Amino acid sequence: MSTTNALLRNGVFVNWLTLSFVAMALSAGSVFATVEEEPLTVEEATLTEASTVLLSWIKARASYDPAMIDQLQSPTVKMRSHAFFDQIACHGSKRECHRVAWYNGGRIVYLRDDIDSSSVEAAGILLHELVHYVQAKSDTFVEENQCNRFRREREAYDLQKTYLIENGHYPTFAIRLSPPLGCVVAAR
Repeated sequence: MSTTNALLRNGVFVNWLTLSFVAMALSAGSVFATVEEEPLTVEEATLTEASTVLLSWIKARASYDPAMIDQLQSPTVKMRSHAFFDQIACHGSKRECHRVAWYNGGRIVYLRDDIDSSSVEAAGILLHELVHYVQAKSDTFVEENQCNRFRREREAYDLQKTYLIENGHYPTFAIRLSPPLGCVVAAR
């Protein structure tokens, strides 16, 4: 399947293509692993290029240094199977893996290959992971603790929700994030 759908994003047309599966092995315990990668498919290359537009959207709305975001190279976007997410992103948990996207801390954003990549919702999911990419490249959340994990997720979901609403789609996800005990969080 290779259907092209042109979406208008902030005055720029972005082609979203239905993506195909490309296998890549990662070790579950490492933040990112080095393996010989297959070349990007045309569809993955298109999404990788589209992430540049989404990074510009983040730059215009988030509180990160715009110069820092300008210097970032867009991460590679790869499509992976539900089994990949079960084993790698959810570390082989016996509970069902509900992740549809994952940023592993390196230079790759993974999207599940069963999402409709031509939809605004898929662009919102990619944007959410790109927020995590920007967070990792900034010095905002240096210390790894429950409070910072909560703050990172809340920021990513807030920006994803704003993006979807600005593009005429009311978010179909209902995430209620409660701060961990002892975590002081600024009001929105």
